[in-house]
Amino acid sequence: MLSPLNFSMESNPLKYEDIFSYNAQLDQMITFMHPQGDQEAFSQYAEPYNDLSSSIGSGPLSVGWRNKQFYFTVDFKERMELNSGFTKDFAEF
Repeated sequence: MLSPLNFSMESNPLKYEDIFSYNAQLDQMITFMHPQGDQEAFSQYAEPYNDLSSSIGSGPLSVGWRNKQFYFTVDFKERMELNSGFTKDFAEF
């Protein structure tokens, strides 16, 4: 009864570890922008231009039928996409 939910995120060339890190003193995850975060390590991995893309989608309605040896489907899907980019100078700012 639940429709499938899709989520994806892409980044060029940054990784999760470049943005988030575990701080043992605070006992929590922090970003590079936190006062105790490592801004220099982040700027080391940032390219002159960086891309971030994410999408989320759901298929609330799907209909399928079989005709002899073939199976046909019609899907209606909702999808949202976010594409953004930033320069290394902006990240260092």
